[in-house]
Amino acid sequence: MLLGLAAGKIGDLVFYRDGGEQRTRSRVIPKNPRSAAQMAQRVRIANVSATYRMLKSILADSFTGRPANQSGYNAFASSAIDISPFLSRELALADAIVPAPYVIARGTVMPVSYVVNHNSLQTSIFLPIEGLTAEDMTIAAVSAKMLDAHPQLQQGDVLTFVGIEYFPINDEDVSNGYRATPRVVSFKVDTSDTSTFPSAYFEPVTDQLNVIITGDSSVVAAAMIVSRTDGSGALQVSFAKLELTEDATAAYESFRNPASLNKAVVSYGVGADSILRE
Repeated sequence: MLLGLAAGKIGDLVFYRDGGEQRTRSRVIPKNPRSAAQMAQRVRIANVSATYRMLKSILADSFTGRPANQSGYNAFASSAIDISPFLSRELALADAIVPAPYVIARGTVMPVSYVVNHNSLQTSIFLPIEGLTAEDMTIAAVSAKMLDAHPQLQQGDVLTFVGIEYFPINDEDVSNGYRATPRVVSFKVDTSDTSTFPSAYFEPVTDQLNVIITGDSSVVAAAMIVSRTDGSGALQVSFAKLELTEDATAAYESFRNPASLNKAVVSYGVGADSILRE
C-alpha cells in the first residue's frame, strides 16, 4: 500500500516524518501512572511540600552536605518522603500540615545534647549547663557556660530553636489536618556580649538552661540546630530532627495507616481497590 508521507496512528503503528523522510515506529503504551507506589508517593508529597514552605527559611540551607546540583527542597524531601503522612487532595489544597519526625538539618557540625520537654503549658528545650542564677543571665555568662559544657561549640556559633505551632483546621477534628506556623528563636554564642539574655524565651532552672519555645501547649514539635560559618565563609550545620509531642505523634500515626492512604488516594479520583492491594 502506498502511504506517502503519512502522520498518525494505524493500529499498533505510529507514522511520522523526520527530515522529510517517512518513518514508522511501534506504538508505546505509557506505564500506568497510578500504581500503588506512585499514588502513595503522590499523597505523601503534599505534606513534605507544605512543611518545606513553612520552614523554607531554615530548610533551604540546613542540608550542607548535599551535592551542588541538589536544591534544599530535594535534600529535605529525599529523607522526608518515606515517613510522610498521607494527605488527601482537599487537605493539600487547604495547605494543611501534619507534623512528622522529619530531619530538618544535616551537616558536619557536632550537635549539642538537649532534652525536649512537652507538658500541658509549654514546650521547652533543656540544655545541660549548671551554675546559673537569674542574675547571671547575660548572653556572655550563658555563652561561657555553654562553651564549658559543650567543647564542640565555638565562639560565634548560632543555636536555633525551632518549634512548630499548629491548630486544627476544623475545631478539634484532627482528621481535617492542621494549619501550622513556625516559631524560631536564635542565640549567638558570644562571651563578650553583656546584654541580658532574652527572658521572654529563656529561663534558668536548677541545673539546666530551659529554653522556652512557647508559652502554651500549641507547639507540638521541636528541634535545635547548631550552625556556624567555616573558614571559607560557608555555612555548616548540625544534625537535627523534629521531636513530636504525644498528641502530635498520635495525629501523625492516624495519617499513616492504610485507611488514610486509601482515603487520600480516592480523593484524587482513583478507586483505591483498583491499585492498593496487599
